[in-house]
Amino acid sequence: TRYIWPFRSRDTSLRCLYRIYEWASIGRPLQVGYETQYFWDQTSWKVEDIPDPNDPDPVRYAVLAGFAEAMAICFNERIDLGLLRMGSDAVSNPHSRELMRSLSHEQFISFTKQHHEKAPSWTAGVRGPAERFVFQPGVCSAEIFTRRNIEICGGGNMDWI
Repeated sequence: TRYIWPFRSRDTSLRCLYRIYEWASIGRPLQVGYETQYFWDQTSWKVEDIPDPNDPDPVRYAVLAGFAEAMAICFNERIDLGLLRMGSDAVSNPHSRELMRSLSHEQFISFTKQHHEKAPSWTAGVRGPAERFVFQPGVCSAEIFTRRNIEICGGGNMDWI
């Protein structure tokens, strides 16, 4: 349903980030991956441009910041492989493939670095709760979340997109 035109025309990067939070908070890491792929496909959205939600709930605010940071890291790993955000079919986009073939190794590194994503500036100041907050017991959380005292599934599912 996210790819239906009326939905997409009103969707925003912040709404998508909240959907990622919702899926992760109920223990649905696969949907976290799908939602992250959807964000990737919205080529006009930049991770660093996600507006500060100023969420009043400190746990939710910390999780949102963590996922925004995780997206920047995972997107950069994908970009370093030559997978550019050039539309919904970046892997098989003929322009992308031809562009990558025509560059030397040094040009390729320089080109991909120009397309790197950054975490939004507001994430740097977001702290987690004073005491450890566990969404699902026994999950292996990424360091981005554990340093904020949060255990939540889904952060690792951003790497496969």
